[in-house]
Amino acid sequence: MDPARTIDVRFNLDNLLMSNDERDATQLALRERVAAVPGVASVALVAPGGRAVNVHTATRDTDDHMRRNHHVPYEYRVDSGYFTTLGSTLRGRDFDSRDVRNAPKVAIINAPLAQELFPGEEPLGACVYLPVRADDPSGECFTVVGVLEGFYYGRDMLERDGLLVYVPHAQRQFGLGRAGGIVVRLDGPAA
Repeated sequence: MDPARTIDVRFNLDNLLMSNDERDATQLALRERVAAVPGVASVALVAPGGRAVNVHTATRDTDDHMRRNHHVPYEYRVDSGYFTTLGSTLRGRDFDSRDVRNAPKVAIINAPLAQELFPGEEPLGACVYLPVRADDPSGECFTVVGVLEGFYYGRDMLERDGLLVYVPHAQRQFGLGRAGGIVVRLDGPAA
């Protein structure tokens, strides 16, 4: 990521009386308007803040180990093209138009989480389980379609060691949610 060409903006739609679908539509419209501004190379949405989650595989439940070692995975809901906008190095593929609500669930994990969950194994195509509802801790299978290398967008704009899992906002029950963020990559340095 080039900090001189990247802008991270946060907003909160809490006070607006909108349904989840209306909030998502508002954020998607904002993305399109910002993308049309001259000098903007790419734009993506993110539900900022992340949430701590229990991530496990069919053969490995590392939750207790990760918590004992103060490594709690965080989940972020992001837009398609998010990693391209950040200029991230991604092995596998980014989220795209296939990754909608009723499509097979997919996830992108960062390299530290891949090493924790799949030591010495290839994570692409593997299944990680993420909670879908609070009353279902076993979770639902999300197929790993990408592994993020290098720096990661996390609780801080650049995070080196966190355990992070990203899911397309369209595949989560509450989409982007009330709070939102937009990441913008410019054609040149910000003025």
